[in-house]
Amino acid sequence: MTFEKKHSLNRRRFLTTAGAVAGGLMSAPSLSTASAAETCPAAKGAHAINIVPMPAAVPSREGVAKLSEVGLWYTDSGGDGDAVVFLHPATTSGKVWGYQQPVFAAAGYRFIGYSRRSYAGSDAGPSDSTSSDADDLLQLMDSLGIKIFHGVGVAAGGIRLIDFALSYPDRLKSMVIACTTGGVSDPGYEAVSQTLLPKGFADLPPAFRELSGSYRVGNPEGTKAWEAQVANAIPGKRSRLNEKNVITWEGISRIDKPIMLLTGDADLYMPPAVLDMFAAKLPKAEKHVIGIVNLTDRGTRCAMTGYDRL
Repeated sequence: MTFEKKHSLNRRRFLTTAGAVAGGLMSAPSLSTASAAETCPAAKGAHAINIVPMPAAVPSREGVAKLSEVGLWYTDSGGDGDAVVFLHPATTSGKVWGYQQPVFAAAGYRFIGYSRRSYAGSDAGPSDSTSSDADDLLQLMDSLGIKIFHGVGVAAGGIRLIDFALSYPDRLKSMVIACTTGGVSDPGYEAVSQTLLPKGFADLPPAFRELSGSYRVGNPEGTKAWEAQVANAIPGKRSRLNEKNVITWEGISRIDKPIMLLTGDADLYMPPAVLDMFAAKLPKAEKHVIGIVNLTDRGTRCAMTGYDRL
């Protein structure tokens, strides 16, 4: 996959400046397994958690964009660099990107995060709306004067990004699809998802569903901070919109954009075997599994342990 050098999202720069799309841990350039064993803390201590302090945020503009039927909260670092728009998971809001905002802004990108309807800072909108999150994102970009952007969708945000790509492909420069089911409706894939996410799974505590066991044990303070984000993500009743498209394998295979597929080796929704299913439909996409020992958080911290495995 080839990108322009200036303000582009190539693999090396993306992983080294952001650490990981869902994480923000600073990664070294790709290392061999042998060298990783010498330098990686998780390789020296099989269950070590590399706790990284939250970096200081870069000053940015916050506001509520008044769209046709709803107001959406957003944060925008500004600048002349390519816009990178982050789409948040279902458990957390657009205010979850504390690890990503400073490193992307410092690298020259225009960082933009926003909350979907009913999430922190955004209006719920009318209960009978027939709109979609793809339409909301399009209007948000228009209100900010952004014609084309890089999209980063994590978990439920990944589903919304795929729907946007199917609806308005000319507005996307590239995509990162991370730790997500993708919203694929093909019966065979839905059957696989049911084996991974059995009945009652959604009723389990969010920390159990979203954080690895190693992370919960190794970083209890980080777990508490994440749970606080979850508790504040949706102040009222969650507003749910239908996708603009029925997402299928055939539809996904038509997306003609540079794509990075990313997951953690302990992700329950998109384990590496499911990532392979997406890669089979997107042969030009880059594929990365973040490991070795833990996926700390699908929503905020897919942990890097020193190297990526292709």
